[in-house]
Amino acid sequence: MDWVKQNLSLMVTGLVALALLGGAGYYFYSKMAKEKEISAQVDATLQTLTDYQNKEPFPNKKNLTQAEQNAQLLQAFMAKETQFFGDIPTNSSSYTSEFNSLLLNTLDQLKNRASEASVSLPTNFNFSFSAQRDLLQFDQTNLPLVTTQLADVKAICEVLYNAKVYALIAVRRAPVSTNDTAALSTQPQDYLANKKAVTNDTANAIILPYEVSFKCSTPELTAVLEGCATNRNGLLVQSVRVEPAEAESTEMEGGIYGPPAMGPMGAFGPMGVGGMMRQRYMGMAAGPYGRPPMAPAPTVQPSPVRPGSTGIILKEKPLRVALLIESIKLIQATQ
Repeated sequence: MDWVKQNLSLMVTGLVALALLGGAGYYFYSKMAKEKEISAQVDATLQTLTDYQNKEPFPNKKNLTQAEQNAQLLQAFMAKETQFFGDIPTNSSSYTSEFNSLLLNTLDQLKNRASEASVSLPTNFNFSFSAQRDLLQFDQTNLPLVTTQLADVKAICEVLYNAKVYALIAVRRAPVSTNDTAALSTQPQDYLANKKAVTNDTANAIILPYEVSFKCSTPELTAVLEGCATNRNGLLVQSVRVEPAEAESTEMEGGIYGPPAMGPMGAFGPMGVGGMMRQRYMGMAAGPYGRPPMAPAPTVQPSPVRPGSTGIILKEKPLRVALLIESIKLIQATQ
C-alpha cells in the first residue's frame, strides 16, 4: 500500500491510458463494421449498375430519345381518347339551382322521344329518378354525380330510341347520394343495390354502372350495341343477357341485378310485345278519330318450295334483353 501511495499519480495515469486504449479499440472495431456495411452497399450498387448496363435495351442516348418519343405518342393518344369520356366537375355550386328544372325537362324530353320513336314505356316511368322527381331539396355534396347519371341515362335511352327497340322495361343505376340511399327501400326498381360508383385513382376517373332492360329483335339489339360502342359518353357494355320475350322468367324481368316493380299489366301494358309490334308496323296509333281504312293487301303467290325444304329461312322473334353498361367519367381538378 505504501508503494501505491507513493506512486498514486503513476497508477492514475495508467488507468486513464488503459481506458483510452479500450475506447480506441471499440471505436476502431465499430468503424471497421461500418466500413464493411458501406462496402457491401457499394458492391450492391455496382452490381445494379452492371445489371443495367447489361440489359437490353441499354439506357443510352438513342434509347432515351425513343422513350421520350413514345411518351409523347402516349400523351397524344390519351388526349385523343379522352374525347370519348365525359368529365365530372368537383364544383357543385352551379348545379344546385338548376338541377330541378334540368331533371324535369330531361324526363319530359325522354318521354317525348320515346313516343316519336314508337318505344313503349311503363306507366309513370321516371327513368330511375323517381326519388329526385318529387324532391325540392337535394344532396348537394353528390349533386354533380347525380347530374352526370342523368346525362348518361339520357345518352343510353337515345341509343335505344335510335335503334327502334320495341319497349323499354327498366333503367337502373348505382345509388350515389343520400337521396338514393333513402329511396332504396321505396323505389328498388330504380337502383342496382349491389353496385356502386368506383373511383379509379390511376386514371383519375369514376366508373358509373347502369342496367337497362328492353324488348327488341336481333337487328335492334345489334344497333344498340353499335350505338353504345360509338357513343361519346364513354358507354362500355360489360354483359348482355338475352332470352325470348315470350318466356315467363321473373329473373329476366328483373334484368341482371334484381326485379323491377311491375304493374298489374306488366311492363308493356295490356298489348304485350305482339301488340306493340302490330302498333308499330300496322299503324294502330291513329289518334282520337280512329284509324283510316286500310286497303286490302294484294294477293301474293307463295314461292315454290323445293322438296325436302321447310320454306322458312329465319323466323325472327322478339327478345327480352338486359345490358350492364359502365360509363367512365374523368374527374376535373378542383376549381
